This record gives sequence, C-alpha cells and structure tokens, in this order.
Amino acid sequence: MPLRAAVLLLACCAGGFAAAQDAWRFRWPALVPEVAERSFEPTRRIALDDALSVEVACGERPAAEWVAGKMTAWFGCKPHVRGVERRGSAAAKASADKEDTADEAYELSAKDGALRISANTMQGVKWAMMTLRQIAQPVRGTFRLQGYEVPAFTVRDRPETAFRALHLCAFPEVSPVRIERGIRMAAYYKFNHVILESWGVFRSEKHPWYGYADGWLTVSECRRLADLARDLGVTVIPFFNVFGHARAARGKAGRHAALDVSPEYQPLFEPRAGFNWCLSNPEARRVIREIVTELHEAFGKPPYFHLGCDEADPPTCAACCGADYGKLLASHVLDLASHVRSLGARPMIWHDKLILSGDPRWKGFEANGSPATVALLDVLPKDVIICDWCYYPPPKDGRYPTLDHFRSKGFTTMTCPWDDVGGIHSQCAYARRNGLGVIGTTWNHFVAYSVWRTYTHAAACAWSAKGADAVRAVEKEYSSALRDVFDTHWRQVGWDTPGAGRYPESGFFTDQVGTSIGDR
Repeated sequence: MPLRAAVLLLACCAGGFAAAQDAWRFRWPALVPEVAERSFEPTRRIALDDALSVEVACGERPAAEWVAGKMTAWFGCKPHVRGVERRGSAAAKASADKEDTADEAYELSAKDGALRISANTMQGVKWAMMTLRQIAQPVRGTFRLQGYEVPAFTVRDRPETAFRALHLCAFPEVSPVRIERGIRMAAYYKFNHVILESWGVFRSEKHPWYGYADGWLTVSECRRLADLARDLGVTVIPFFNVFGHARAARGKAGRHAALDVSPEYQPLFEPRAGFNWCLSNPEARRVIREIVTELHEAFGKPPYFHLGCDEADPPTCAACCGADYGKLLASHVLDLASHVRSLGARPMIWHDKLILSGDPRWKGFEANGSPATVALLDVLPKDVIICDWCYYPPPKDGRYPTLDHFRSKGFTTMTCPWDDVGGIHSQCAYARRNGLGVIGTTWNHFVAYSVWRTYTHAAACAWSAKGADAVRAVEKEYSSALRDVFDTHWRQVGWDTPGAGRYPESGFFTDQVGTSIGDR
C-alpha cells in the first residue's frame, strides 16, 4: 500500500474512532448531572449479571448490602457483592477544595468483569449507583429484556454545592404516586433534599379540620415517603405556612382548605379571604405549633423545617390592625422559629417580606415587604435560613443584590430558581462561587410540560459547572434531546413506583391534549 494511502486510512480510522467516542459521549450516556471525570471504552462491554464481582469500599457497614439490593431491583441480577477496605479518600482529584461535599464524593469503575465503588460515606455509594443506572443499557438483540450491560469505564465525581433541594407541592390534583415518583427522580438526579409542601392534603390527626377530608398525605404516608427518600439518599423537609398562604390553596382558585367546610374556625384567620393567619390570636399560634410538631415527627424529625412567610397580605382584622403589626409579626415568627429549634431542626423562611417593596436597590427582584415586616430582619436569629426566590432571566450585570444583602447580614442563604433556564444557570453559578445552597422550585408546574427543564437544569447546575455546561451541550444536539433524556430517566424511576404505569401517572405532565402541553 502506498504511504499516502496508508496515512489516509489511519486518519480515517482515527477519525471514525473519535466520532464514535463523540457519539458515545453526547448520545449515551447523557448523565444528569454530568460527572467530574469520566473515561469510557465503548467497545469493551461488561454484563451486569450474576457472574459480576462487585467491590464496595466504604466506611459504613450497610453499603454492600444496600448495593446488592439495588443491583437486584434495578438490573435483575444477584452478583457477588462484598465490602472491602477503603484506601484513601474517594474522588480526591474532583473538586478537592470543596471539603463540605467530601461525604458525597465517589469513584466508580467497571473493567475486567468487575465493578468497583469507592466512597467516603454511604451517600457517595448511593450517588455512584445512580450514575451506574444512567450508564447501563439493556443487552441488545433480544425480544425481551435479558439483562443490562455497561462499557468499561471509570468515573470520579463529587458536587460543588453542598445543599441541593427540590421543592415539590402536594396539591389535591397531584397524586401520591406522582409525589413518590418526584422524590425518586430527585434522588436519581442527586438532589440531597426535597422540600415537601402540602396544599390542603395533609391529614392532621391533631387538627383534622385543617385540610380536605379526602386528603391523601396521612401521617403514615409521611413516614413512608420519608423512609423511601432516606433510603435513596434524600432528606424530606416538611413545609408549613405560618404567616400568609394560610388558605393552603392557590389564590386564583378561590378555595380555603379549612373555611370552605369549617366556618367555625374563622377567628384563626384574617377576615379578607383568610389568606393570613391571625397573628393577634394566640389560638392560631397554638394550632400552628401543634401542626408543625406533627409534621416534623411524621417526616422522621429532619434537621430542617420550612415555615414559609412569603407574600402575606396586610392585616384586616380589628385586633391586628390596632396592634403594632411589626412587633406582632416578630413575636410570631421568633416564637415559631424557637419552637422549630426545640424540635432539633433549623428554621427556613422565604425572603421577600424582609426587604422593602419599592426600594430601588431591589428593582427587578422580589421585594414584598412593608416597614412592619422588614423590621423582622433585624431581630431574626442567624440560624434561620433565608430562601431567596428569583424566577426570572439573569440580570444583565450578573449581580444578585438581595442574595448579597442577606449574606452580608450573616444569614445562611439559598437561591431559589423556578423554570427559567437562564435564571437557573445564573443563580446556580452564583451559588457555586459563593457557597450558597440551591432550591429548585416546581410549584403548579410539577404536573406541566416545563417540569423536565426544572429537574434537569437545576440538578445539573447545582451539582457543578461541568454539569451546567453538559446540559447546555445536550440541548444543542437537537431540539428535544434533553427532554428525551429526562423522559428516559423519569420512566426508569417509574418502574420503581407502584401505580406509575397507569395512564394519568405515566408521563411527566398530566395529559397530552390540554392546557398542560399547549402547542408543543
């Protein structure tokens, strides 16, 4: 063969191999969130079957047993799984400066018929298994599923943000199946917290009048969801509105979860629409304390509790209007924050009532405070976590003055995007640079088309800068590429969720002909 022809052939082969590698990287597996380091050999395949040897190097004893259970549940096999001594720190090369995320670091590799997981803690082991599931493919060329396989690969990974939460709303229109699937999906995308807010469906045993009689979130269901989430590496944080949003229903709906059927409890709420709790009524505070205690215990006594406190209306009852409302609010919130603290949890609240509406410093950001509510910030204990919600495109100058304001006051601060993709990327980048937490929110869109954007972008961007770049790259591949990735993952966790195969539960929005999908 002439030299020139040989060179061309080698170049073509090299180009073909590079193209194959490229296809493997961007078409499968599309990992959400993308890992810090990865190396794949697509031509070498390893079966996930009973003959597989699995080593789990972790300091926590249940790790190997947990992995064995998930190998059976997810891949239908019973490999030989054994715990081995861990040598050194997992994922030392990946973001080694982020010591606050060391407990989530892991290394994962498959080669020579063996799988190896190394992690500093059980949490890292769980994240490794989520990554493995996203990498695995069904064995090809068969009529029915015969098993799964992976390429030979090595992964090292750890997050760049320590606190990563997804906020889910349990509306009456949202089924328990969908909430369970939403929690499972949060774990699959490596959120380590889910904030669960009941909109009238919590069945309080202490105050059964507060909520709909057919509400499905019983105390036993709370316990089940908390246990399920914990097994997957997620802590469920209960949420109860203690100021505004006392109707536990969207304002546009004209509903009130208590007063529509129980008018005898009117004194506990402000007269105008019952939107606020009546802060001058000590009985209202007693009820709130008892429901907060009940929720905290039902969800397994987690280390956080969200008290809401956003978008409240001015007072309308004679007692509240005649009082110093700023002092009344401060007494109310401080007492409830102290109560949460006594339960062993840190209180969380929304930010918007703590900064003055109309103040030019907050132009373009949510500022709904009055002089009375803004005064609360000066007396708020520094262990209260402030959750700053911003649902818009990124500011042109890239600054987030509200986040800077709360940080400068010494508060632990979370940035909370919704479904604006640019906003998610910008806010998460700010969080990564400044050591903040991230809370992705879904609200009523949890049953609408845009939910896939919230999950994928919030998970990837909160995890790492590389994760943020990767979801952008997948979206550029073709118009629905990232949605298809979510579709695949949502279906996988659906296989774990009893009832998810029924038509109303099967997709990631409630119908395919109607307002939730529009023209898409």
